[in-house]
Amino acid sequence: MRAFTQNLAVKIVSFILLVFLIFSLYVSVVGICGLISYDVYVDNGVSLKDKIYESYVYSYNGISMVEDYLNDKLNGYDTYVMEGHLAPGNTNFRYKAIDSEGTIQASNLAETDELYKTEHTAINCFVSDGSSVNTHYATLSGYSNVRTYIADFENEGRLVVSTDLKEMGDNQILLKLVYRTGEQRKIDITFGALREPVTKDGLYLNLKLANIGIAFKDAIFVYAVAALLICIFLFVILMLGAGHKKGVDGIHICKFNKIPFDLYCFVNLVVVYFVLEIIYDYGYSDFSVLVLLGLGVILFASMAIGMCMTFAARVKTDGWYKNTVIYFCFKCIYKITKTFFKGFICAVSRLPLIAKTVLTVLGLTLVEVLFIAMGIEDYIILWFLEKIFIVPLILYFALCMRILKMSAKRIAAGDTEHKVDTQFMILDFKEHGENLNGIGDGLKVAVAESVRSERMKAELITNVSHDIKTPLTSIINYVELLKREGLNGENSEEYLEVLERQSGRLKRLTEDLVEASKASTGNIQITLEKTDIGVLLSQAVAEYEEKMKERELTLVTDVSEEELVAEADGRRMWRVFDNLLNNICKYAQPHTRVYISAMRAEEGISVIFRNISKEPLNIEPEELTERFVRGDRARNTEGSGLGLSIAKSLTELQGGSFDVQIDGDLFKVTVNI
Repeated sequence: MRAFTQNLAVKIVSFILLVFLIFSLYVSVVGICGLISYDVYVDNGVSLKDKIYESYVYSYNGISMVEDYLNDKLNGYDTYVMEGHLAPGNTNFRYKAIDSEGTIQASNLAETDELYKTEHTAINCFVSDGSSVNTHYATLSGYSNVRTYIADFENEGRLVVSTDLKEMGDNQILLKLVYRTGEQRKIDITFGALREPVTKDGLYLNLKLANIGIAFKDAIFVYAVAALLICIFLFVILMLGAGHKKGVDGIHICKFNKIPFDLYCFVNLVVVYFVLEIIYDYGYSDFSVLVLLGLGVILFASMAIGMCMTFAARVKTDGWYKNTVIYFCFKCIYKITKTFFKGFICAVSRLPLIAKTVLTVLGLTLVEVLFIAMGIEDYIILWFLEKIFIVPLILYFALCMRILKMSAKRIAAGDTEHKVDTQFMILDFKEHGENLNGIGDGLKVAVAESVRSERMKAELITNVSHDIKTPLTSIINYVELLKREGLNGENSEEYLEVLERQSGRLKRLTEDLVEASKASTGNIQITLEKTDIGVLLSQAVAEYEEKMKERELTLVTDVSEEELVAEADGRRMWRVFDNLLNNICKYAQPHTRVYISAMRAEEGISVIFRNISKEPLNIEPEELTERFVRGDRARNTEGSGLGLSIAKSLTELQGGSFDVQIDGDLFKVTVNI
């Protein structure tokens, strides 16, 4: 079914058929309404035929043509054209005109002709006596009396040839009549239409159409119902296929559907208006009106179906209403209004409380002055409304000030846990309350930092003392042994090796301490240049491969094949990698794997070091990057505890980030540069 409704040929055929069926449905409905209005379903067309005959006799040829013909004939004028119109071979209208003396003046009625609803009428024909043209003037009161005056004037045996009217003022009309004299001759006319038309004129055609309508009166009704059902079916097919294209998933919005929907509707309404104007201006008869309406129905149906299809296609998409001029205008108005009020509120909110108070008082004063100017009663009403509004507002402000005052007093007394309840506060009171809460939070952080700083100072002194005292004690002890045994003793070489090792350890500790101090204060020159991080990392790893094998560690590296170039200081980055690899060799669990990877990330180059710690990592990741902090609290291993701190400081000085994560015994460092 979906493939059927999405087929372009099916859509085109359905559209054409639907337009045709709507037109035929219009014709059927008009026909059914006409048949019902003439009671065809009641008397089987008798009333309809009577109406056709009456319309033909009185409107198509009518008795007025016979009257004009007799007047011209009796006065000796040329009647060739009228005789042709009234000739039996040219019309189904029949008449016989007999004067008061029984003489037939004119007739086209044969003895064998059978008329349908014969009518009789009497007319007065004016017969001129051949006199010259005369002029008559009359002054009348208003235009309404002109027609009556002319009729009475002609009844006196005068034929009015022309008239002229002129306004004289005070509703007076000067009437000028040009007339001839003669006599009025009374003539009786018998007229009607042939029961069986012999000439193919209007009567013949109308009767033929009427007979067709009468014969198919039931079939037309059945066809109208069937056409309506088929129209509904075709309409559903077009609506289902609207917005879909064969072979394309989802909704396919063509350029036509991108036209703003309300603009499209407006254009259609304009077209409908002009079409109706054309029908109104050029519909001179019932037949022409029906024809123009039929053409209009075809146009309207095509436009309405197109409008429904584009509406269905738009509705199937999200936010279809956004593609309208109205939505765009409202959106612009909303943005402008929002910007205006936002700016106004922002401007007011930045004013001091005193300025806001002054502006409020001035505004109320201005309103009071206006009300006083309008009347004392209005001012009294304003005074009551003002007091009803201002008194609770003043009490509210006083309550807010009391809450803020008591809260500030508690915070000043050292209650940093106290919080000001700002839920029901507004404007500056709410802002002041939040500032007080910020002061409390700031005091808590400051106290915590102070305690932490004092603890770190104590640990720093202890750790430095321990790390310096250990190698220094060994040096002193082994110097005493050398003094006692002499340089030629059998253990002298061993003592010298210990002295060399401990003095080197003391030297490295001193250098690390100096470098850590410089790195943390930023007192190191950093030269940024394009550096291949991948090559630098591979070189550092290569130098530690043997050392890792000695510590029974399996190294697994994953360095991206693409060029990993970043703005960095190569010498400082080497120190970062060296410290991290040295840290792994010292603290990694033997017989485990060490994973080192480098890749390009969203913010630059990311280098990740992962290993399993041989000591329990019962410490926070942030503490590991502090100076003189090690993973083993007992400080049984060698090292100053400055490696991670130096690596972090050097990385951050180059604009990178240094992140330490601990998950159980998994130790992970991510360097982003």
